[in-house]
Amino acid sequence: MSPGYTGQRFYLWLQAGGVLSTATGALQAATHLYPNPTSTTATLEMAGLTGPGPVQLELLNTLGQVVLKRSAPPRAGILREELDLTNLATGVYSVRVLTPQGTVVKRLTRE
Repeated sequence: MSPGYTGQRFYLWLQAGGVLSTATGALQAATHLYPNPTSTTATLEMAGLTGPGPVQLELLNTLGQVVLKRSAPPRAGILREELDLTNLATGVYSVRVLTPQGTVVKRLTRE
């Protein structure tokens, strides 16, 4: 036995669930985020949106904390949103877009 071993054990049981939602390849391919990297603002464009209601946008830091959240209505199936990053620290962020068709995540670097 190893020095310091007390005979106590710790068990961790994880159960994987099913996938809740993913974006289709077409929706992922129709999503663009530019310029990337950026120091001030970035533009998110997404085409081919169907379904009612607004799209939810979330900007997450590397810890997974939501640092920006907004709802944006697409027009004629196209979403175009400007993201102001001037008040955020430099680093890598994830832009998560939640639509009725699925969720798309894009990486964004703030210089």
